[in-house]
Amino acid sequence: MAKEKEQEKEPITRCYAVPDYLTPLLAGQDIPPGHRFGLYFKGWQRSGTTKDDWALNKEQKSEALKDVTQLGNTAAELSKNLLKRQSTLKGQMPEQVFHLHAKNTSPFITGMGNEHPVENGFAFLPPYGVPYLAGSGIKGMLLRAAKYLAFNQRDNWSDAAINVLFGSADMDEAGNPIKGQQGALRFWDCFPQVANSQLAVEIMTPHNGDYLQGDSTPHTSGQPVPIPFLAIPPESAFDFFIQADLARLDQALKSHWQTMLKAAFTTLFEFVGMGAKTAVGYGQMQKLQTPEEVQQERKLKEEEESRQREARLEQEGYGKEKIDEQGVYARLEGSAICIQDKNTKLIATFHNAKTIWDSLPDDILATYKKKKKPIKVTASYVQQGNNKTLTSLTPEPDQAG
Repeated sequence: MAKEKEQEKEPITRCYAVPDYLTPLLAGQDIPPGHRFGLYFKGWQRSGTTKDDWALNKEQKSEALKDVTQLGNTAAELSKNLLKRQSTLKGQMPEQVFHLHAKNTSPFITGMGNEHPVENGFAFLPPYGVPYLAGSGIKGMLLRAAKYLAFNQRDNWSDAAINVLFGSADMDEAGNPIKGQQGALRFWDCFPQVANSQLAVEIMTPHNGDYLQGDSTPHTSGQPVPIPFLAIPPESAFDFFIQADLARLDQALKSHWQTMLKAAFTTLFEFVGMGAKTAVGYGQMQKLQTPEEVQQERKLKEEEESRQREARLEQEGYGKEKIDEQGVYARLEGSAICIQDKNTKLIATFHNAKTIWDSLPDDILATYKKKKKPIKVTASYVQQGNNKTLTSLTPEPDQAG
């Protein structure tokens, strides 16, 4: 009797397609979104009175997808660690790996063609369940950009370069590959760092569905059917890594392959975008500076500012003073010249100054080498703050012999 009453209960509005004993165990768990989109998708309903009678809850697709959007601590940490692993590998072979850092300025769609009950899939990396963009997909998109650049003979791209970097295949009369050449590039998977650790639910509303499916004539009173799907929200970070087998590149490609890839990415970002539905504005990208590029730019900027400051001070005559120390004694210590007074008190030490020492007359140097006594000189140097730069040594007369 109790079982019959249980079977007569109203159907659950939205539930997991799992045994009943698992349902309370899933509540409140930090489950990666890929798992909640797959095995633990909470978008089903019992359409009958038996436990085996299931159907997709078509009225609450958006609500079911919203349950998937939150990455959670586990998935967010996994995604960061996967990117950290890639960055570490890149650091171990900097000459072989190209790195480009970017962000999306519009929602990004990956894996939309994957099968799923809501009709539009999404790419989650098994077994981790984190969003990712497959390296094969990155290769395909860059190949399209490279062919465009080769056709227009830009940025060193050519058909021959494409065959070496991306690979090639000979085709038979039916268009089937019969012999192939592997490309020198290896495209790593990309793991987007999702903004605010939360995916977005987008909606597309195709019109004229009845007409397109052959059920009616075209008219303007058709009812659009909203179709929800998952996307990566704008301002998420994308890091693209591409590894090259340098042994397979000639000297020209070794010199240019990274700048060629950067040009291909730039073309892709400016004219097409990445991922699905780029024709309607999805997948628009913007290149950002990598940490290495930021550090290098900061270093160059500091060096340029220092150079300009010194040039300005020299032009204005501020801070620099020309000094001639007469009647002092010079001796050589390694590559440094030490200047002392007649009481052997050290006045200054000029490092990496052996060139100035070697410019002294040969007879003076021979006497120094023989007697090992400091040479009496006039030492000319420029002082700016605490910095002293030796400009010349002039020996005083009657020291040879």
